[in-house]
Amino acid sequence: MDDIAIYFQKFDLNNGKYIFKPVDVITGRYDPVDDFFISVAGIYYEPIFKGSVDAEELFGYPTTLEKLRKKYGNNLKKDIILSEYVKENFDYIYFGYYDLEINGLSFIRVPFDKIENFDEELKKSLAIKYENIDLMSEIPESKFTFPKSFLIDLRNSLSLESVRDKIDEILDIENCLVNEKDIKNTSPKKAQNKIISLKELREEVLAKIIGQDVAVDDITRAVMINQTSKNPKNKSHILVTGPTGTGKTEIVKTICETLDLPYFEADATAYTKEGYVGKSVYSMLNGLLSAADNNIERAQNGILVIDEIDKKIYGGNNDSEFSKDMLYCLLKIMDRGNIELKDGSYFDTSNLTIILMGAFERTYQAKLKENNNTIGFKEIKPTLEKRKIILTKDDIIKDGMPSEFIGRIGDITATVAFTTEDLINILNKSKISALKLQREYFKDAFGVKLINTKDYVEEVAKQAIKSKTNARELKPIVRESLKYATDEFLMGKTAKTLKITRETVLNPKNYFIK
Repeated sequence: MDDIAIYFQKFDLNNGKYIFKPVDVITGRYDPVDDFFISVAGIYYEPIFKGSVDAEELFGYPTTLEKLRKKYGNNLKKDIILSEYVKENFDYIYFGYYDLEINGLSFIRVPFDKIENFDEELKKSLAIKYENIDLMSEIPESKFTFPKSFLIDLRNSLSLESVRDKIDEILDIENCLVNEKDIKNTSPKKAQNKIISLKELREEVLAKIIGQDVAVDDITRAVMINQTSKNPKNKSHILVTGPTGTGKTEIVKTICETLDLPYFEADATAYTKEGYVGKSVYSMLNGLLSAADNNIERAQNGILVIDEIDKKIYGGNNDSEFSKDMLYCLLKIMDRGNIELKDGSYFDTSNLTIILMGAFERTYQAKLKENNNTIGFKEIKPTLEKRKIILTKDDIIKDGMPSEFIGRIGDITATVAFTTEDLINILNKSKISALKLQREYFKDAFGVKLINTKDYVEEVAKQAIKSKTNARELKPIVRESLKYATDEFLMGKTAKTLKITRETVLNPKNYFIK
């Protein structure tokens, strides 16, 4: 095991963009056929070119000491040869991105000494890499553009400089592997049990939730204001509308996990006015208290999510008023005061964040129909068009929501129906995508590398679109496509790779084991 490579850390910049930061030299065995690197410590590394988006350990520029001697000079000492190898690869900034054409990670590198002109240098690199792209008009700028301030900060960061300083400390190849385990453990970790910056919070959420950037921005902003404001009058409750399966609940869950906030989700249809058959709205607070391990202070600063709130105004003629009574009862919690619980204790809702959710499909359809009514033209059948219809408080009041209730809501935002392209991006880029979870499962359970073709992801997305449940259907489709392969490995099959294609989605028996 005398192969050599550079160990890279991957930093997610959202929307499929990354920075690959060279960290150290690793030695071990490089497999050029399957393109992976196993270090002497037994750590498995994927390549920074064609690697998977969820890979945490990456390598690049594999070589051997013998090749380096021929390149830099046979008469040079080992430590000098290694230093030259490291300098050569550490003098660049590596722009990573997900390339659909190769169905994996790709990158472009720009010298640090040209960072002031990174736009021009990036275009030159792109023009060389994609020879058939017109330099002035067709390069996808937004895909590769990074703020200059970010690049300058990265260039001057202590973490990067400390890595570069290691060059002078290297005495031998073996020496730089002594603390390989420690290097892995010194990767940046997000602080727990404290308020982080809005930027960090959004990055964490957007790494999981793809295609809902506006809703993520609105919800994270509102939650952060509530968590950082000492005056309850500055706090507000939030209403999130949008089709089922578009990530409304997942956004809030990720926020709570990142900020270490207790969280309780209630289904509005199960709750009634106090004194009637059904759950009392005040029992929602008991649910939140339980989620906070009965720590009243944490619970009072937590997040209460009430889903299906639109169902309380869409009831039939016989029960719509009864449903609205529940909303009026809920006002007492939203008004920020002390609520007496059944055990006689009090729950102070002054710092509580309430997030109301609902598809509001009937309201959407009514507004679409209203917008499509044109004199002299055939009526257009309403459809949930993505990003074209935004509900207002007036729209929701017009459809039956009490104005007193809407008046307690400070922020309103919406998630949107996904397109096929959105679902492809979710499968390829989200940290919690069904495909990523399956890759992890096959690797951990069987030591198998799961490889999928581009048309596999496209077919899964197409099938999910047909289901009308947006991203919610991705996981069942992926699991269904892998059921026979899973059975085979659970029965004792051993292999290095499992390859799945479009045909696997159409017939789960069509897969390839190597």
